[in-house]
Amino acid sequence: FQWNLSYEADAEISSWIKNADFRRALSLAVDRNKINEIIFLGIGVPGSAVVAESSVFNPGPEYRDLWSTFDPDTANQMLDDLGLTERDSEGYRLRTDNGERLMIELPTIPAFIQFTQLAELVKEDWAKVGIFANVVESERTLVETRRAANELQVFVWQNDGTDELFLYPYHALPVADTS
Repeated sequence: FQWNLSYEADAEISSWIKNADFRRALSLAVDRNKINEIIFLGIGVPGSAVVAESSVFNPGPEYRDLWSTFDPDTANQMLDDLGLTERDSEGYRLRTDNGERLMIELPTIPAFIQFTQLAELVKEDWAKVGIFANVVESERTLVETRRAANELQVFVWQNDGTDELFLYPYHALPVADTS
């Protein structure tokens, strides 16, 4: 999940997206082992998006699991500590500006990987910590147009090229509208 730190269309959502502890809590709420088994048939190695240990750009082995271990209890506590304590009748956390349900939109494209199915698994995980995710599968050109217009909160895509920062810097550095 590539969070759009320049998203501005909704000030409340923007403030949460820019909050590192909010993003960390949502990361801890994701069961990557389940995703690995269901989407990647168990052949992946769950972890954070960090370059391979063999790369000179790898910051250290402790980064492989940093904020990527499945820990919904800690995620819940972090979200509570951030002030997201009010919930609706279905258990979803409420926005602090208007009391409506806090919702994160997850746009997906039906390409390469089962992005929509993956996002649906994350939606289930986030629901357990009170975050509602709206998974929206769309045609690729539409999603890319919305991304270029800074309309996406998150972009769900593969993490290809991270090991080659000079060839694919847009996965880690804000160098283009696709970063």
